[in-house]
Amino acid sequence: MRLAMSSVALAGGTVMWLAAMVLAPKLALAATPGPFGGGNGTVSTPYAIATAAQLEYWDSHQSAFVNADFVLTHDINLGDYAWTPISQFNGTFDGQGHRISHLQVDSSEEPAGFIANLSGVVERASFSAVKIYGSTFVGGVAGIVGPSGVIEGCIVSGLVASDASAGVGVQPSVGGVAGVSFGALSRCTSRVTMADSPIGAEGVGGLIGFMQSGSAELCVSTAMLNAPDSTGVGGLVGRMAGGLLDDSYATGTVAGLTDVGGLVGSLWNSSTVQDSYSLTRVNASSGRAGGLIGDQYQITDVPTVLSSFWSPTLSGHLTSDGGQSLSLSQFHSVQTFDNPAVGWDFTAVWDRKTTVNDGFPYLRSERPASQWPGWAVPLIKILCIPVAVAVILLVGKAALKRRRKPE
Repeated sequence: MRLAMSSVALAGGTVMWLAAMVLAPKLALAATPGPFGGGNGTVSTPYAIATAAQLEYWDSHQSAFVNADFVLTHDINLGDYAWTPISQFNGTFDGQGHRISHLQVDSSEEPAGFIANLSGVVERASFSAVKIYGSTFVGGVAGIVGPSGVIEGCIVSGLVASDASAGVGVQPSVGGVAGVSFGALSRCTSRVTMADSPIGAEGVGGLIGFMQSGSAELCVSTAMLNAPDSTGVGGLVGRMAGGLLDDSYATGTVAGLTDVGGLVGSLWNSSTVQDSYSLTRVNASSGRAGGLIGDQYQITDVPTVLSSFWSPTLSGHLTSDGGQSLSLSQFHSVQTFDNPAVGWDFTAVWDRKTTVNDGFPYLRSERPASQWPGWAVPLIKILCIPVAVAVILLVGKAALKRRRKPE
């Protein structure tokens, strides 16, 4: 009873205490010593990055954090900061759904991207309004994704390109998310633009430039690719020499010299493409092109294309070196895909609604276009503070009235 009376008598203090507790994470973050917003760089207690200055500190002290783990706790605008690609990263960078905007890279060193060589994990991060220029291996998230590298749940939009001075002895490969990949990409979306890739590029893709091995699944590209002097140009993967591409699709436009495809430009060896489709507009200036696959090459093994489709109407191509053509009405029917002969999973993987994705199949893992922008969640948290305070005041007043009633 005494405790209850003290709480009522100190209602104002209780409110102040609660407000302090709500604001505590922000106050603690501002007061935390060291270059980051907290943590010690381990899996259980990763370094917290909340400001552009903290992100830039990592960039300027790369060698000290090769194996560290990070979490992004706020959206960050890098402004005019010239980012130097993280040379080697073996840890985990978890964006927690936050956005890094205006990432700017202009590097003559190889590879180029947010990270140069990725052997760790980058997940749940958006990179918007990027401007990334490199020479040989260029990607929005990573120039090269190693065999143990993972990129999951990332979105890239902006400009990714290889400059004309590239390619001394090595053919450039450029991708919206990864330049070259031996690893795993999952639930990634590319909304990049590529313009005038250098002469001799072999592997220009909306998602991955050159996929050597590994996998890409549940991925989407709406990229606009203009690589008139390049070979192996694809809406999702430019050149695929191995690995698995599964449950993914591409739209947008692609233009190249030869081996140009709506989904994959050139498909080699034991590569497998399955349960995927393309609506990409395809243009080849002087060579092979296809609505889904530009060309297939058999050197040691035969590539496999299973249950994958393209639209002749939208691609501008009646043929493809693999896959099956569909009419627009067939694309708009779930029965086309969700049957024993085709076997797409419309329970856990795919869905179709007339009002979503223009009626074409879409992935359930995609972020909806109506998702709140990055600033919305912190704003809602701030607006909740006065609401919480008001509720406590009302409760306190009610308790005080009960206390004052004569017995």
